[in-house]
Amino acid sequence: MKNYLLVLEGIKCGGCTSKIERVLSELPEVSNFSVSLEEKTVSAQGENLKGKLLKTAIEKLGFSVVSLNKTKL
Repeated sequence: MKNYLLVLEGIKCGGCTSKIERVLSELPEVSNFSVSLEEKTVSAQGENLKGKLLKTAIEKLGFSVVSLNKTKL
C-alpha cells in the first residue's frame, strides 16, 4: 500500500474539500483518503497509487499542490 500526503494552497472552505473528495472517490487507484481543511492537506492511500495522478487530479480543480510526499502508514 502506498500512502501520500499533499499540502495544498487555495483550499478555503467546505465546498473546496467536497470537490476534492468527489474527485478522489472517483479514482479507482485510491482506496482510502482524507481531506483536512484546517491543515490544508490530503492524505491518500492505494495499492497502485501514483503521486503524479493525485497531483494532476487536484490541480485540475484549481488548487496548487505545495508539496507531495510519499509517507509510511
